[in-house]
Amino acid sequence: MDEDPRLAHRFLRTVSRDRGPVDGLLLRNPQLPVRIRLINFLIILGEHLYADGDNVQFTLTLPLQRQQIASMIGTRSETLSRTIAGLQDEGLAQFNRREVHIPDYEYLLQESENVVH
Repeated sequence: MDEDPRLAHRFLRTVSRDRGPVDGLLLRNPQLPVRIRLINFLIILGEHLYADGDNVQFTLTLPLQRQQIASMIGTRSETLSRTIAGLQDEGLAQFNRREVHIPDYEYLLQESENVVH
């Protein structure tokens, strides 16, 4: 890595994106509100689309059904549905079956940090 700065740069980018078990804490931590867990789920899915910072808005396809997402983030389907409706009302995300349009990824990132304890 000392001899090839490009290799060092690629290595650092890879390591910075691989959060390993941290993702599990962001999704299933019962201390976090369901809203924040769902936002973190969307952020994790959208990271590869936002990798270069060019796509502030984008649409992603959910790889799981809503029941599976609810299970993944540690909540009930009914709670997930209410949370989705809330995110839509706030303009953070628009859900249409398995497609989710994120109008402003930066705003979504900011909201993930607004955790009220």
